[in-house]
Amino acid sequence: MNLKGLRVFVYVIEEGTLAKAAERLNLSQPAASRLLGLLESEIGTPLFIRLKKRLVPTAEGDSFYSEAIRILSSVDGIPSFIRRIQQNKPHPLRIVCLPRLSGGLVVPAIARLLQKRPDVRTNLEVCARRNLEHRFTRDSYDVGVGSLPLPMQNVKADYLCSAKFFVMLPKNHKYAHKTALTAKDLAQMHYIALNRHTLLRQILDESLERAGIGLDPHHEVST
Repeated sequence: MNLKGLRVFVYVIEEGTLAKAAERLNLSQPAASRLLGLLESEIGTPLFIRLKKRLVPTAEGDSFYSEAIRILSSVDGIPSFIRRIQQNKPHPLRIVCLPRLSGGLVVPAIARLLQKRPDVRTNLEVCARRNLEHRFTRDSYDVGVGSLPLPMQNVKADYLCSAKFFVMLPKNHKYAHKTALTAKDLAQMHYIALNRHTLLRQILDESLERAGIGLDPHHEVST
């Protein structure tokens, strides 16, 4: 399997367009398109469909994505693995967390760990929620600290705490008197949505579809 074609496939999903994927790999767009076509021929199934000038992963493409980045992660990790062997260094405890949880929870926890086990080496990375799945699918981390629902499968979850979900409204808002809001209440209002690739957006879209409600976003944001 051509690793460069595999990278084109992964980067198209991550960047959203073939042009950006090609730029990331320092390739021309036709060259990236040929590599993607060869990969699809080798696998024997289309990985994308074209929708409004965008390449959208097929069901097979979504399923293949996790495996593709595992393969690339294994290949990319070979140099650092060899260096650790040569230097006879133990593998650090790799931790990833959301920005809002780093200072108040994760860093103090690491400090307490090092008081008891000063020999332990740690590697902490703070990243946005939308990148957590990429980090774990690439097997880049041992422990993650975030909020549920989890954007990935095959991960053991330990619950730390829970919090209620609230909707904040101005006092003079026409829905301020309500004790609960439904999707139908929001159907006539301007809708600013999370990016369609985020887990919470997917959950919301599925809920709206089941309710038979068409709620089209006026704007999309990443967080």
